[in-house]
Amino acid sequence: MLRRAALATVAAAAAAPRAANAQTTPIRLGLNRSDAQLAVECALELGMFHDAGLDVDVQTLGNGGLVMSGVISGALDVGICDDIALGNAALHGIPIAGFAGGALFTVDAPTLVLVSLKSGPIRTAKDLNGQTVGVVMLQSQSSVATTEWLRTHGADVSLVKMYEMPFAQMLPALNRGLIAAAFLGEPFLSAARDQFFTLGTPFEAIAKTFYINTYFATRSWIANNRDTVRRLTATLYGAARWVNTHRAESAAIEARWTKIDPDRLNAMARNTFATTLEARYYQPVLDIATRYKLLPVRLSAADIIAVI
Repeated sequence: MLRRAALATVAAAAAAPRAANAQTTPIRLGLNRSDAQLAVECALELGMFHDAGLDVDVQTLGNGGLVMSGVISGALDVGICDDIALGNAALHGIPIAGFAGGALFTVDAPTLVLVSLKSGPIRTAKDLNGQTVGVVMLQSQSSVATTEWLRTHGADVSLVKMYEMPFAQMLPALNRGLIAAAFLGEPFLSAARDQFFTLGTPFEAIAKTFYINTYFATRSWIANNRDTVRRLTATLYGAARWVNTHRAESAAIEARWTKIDPDRLNAMARNTFATTLEARYYQPVLDIATRYKLLPVRLSAADIIAVI
């Protein structure tokens, strides 16, 4: 039933023109597994890649840096990374570009929020002056968004420390008093929601909507494989539309992928997935990264988007 429903949704997009009975095209795709990459897993499990004539070998790596290195070295054909990583690579002369939008942050359905303990004293940004905030990665979208949110909500950011830690360690650190707040994401957020006070949504300080991640490749690979890139993009967007409109069914696939209980997944905030690639969803991230010196100079979104 899942497969029939998916094919009814994406048949036109996934069945891009190709020769009858032609061999499938191999693609090595690197990612670090999370809800933000769910469209890839659904496309695999539902046979969408196969139906588009693509043999996609998904390789799970520990972080976005390893994915970037794999694409640059030629060990991978395609990867998924955030906008800042893509911009930094381009500014350092590495000829890579994004060709399809991935997960989207939307202010109406945030999957990461800044939290403190309900049992503690932290209720406002100003309360974090002199305190430590946990973020999943320093020098990232998460850290600059948190800094900007604190600044615009009245905190003295020179008095707030950021500490890098995995999501899984944030609740224990809060309970032990090692950090006063955490920029926490799913599935850890919903699992202990009754213990948290929500301070705000730091990503909103970047924009109401922007790409959390992007599918990218080297410009030479894109130029030499334009038909493949078009079929891959159509299939990813077809999978995105299916995930966006089939919450329960996609949760069942994600449960098998992540080993998280399906009921827990259905209770979570879930990512929305892009079906277009637009400069307006890149530029706010690039601009805030420049303001906080994560990018050395301002970069136009058009400089990191491939025309296919």
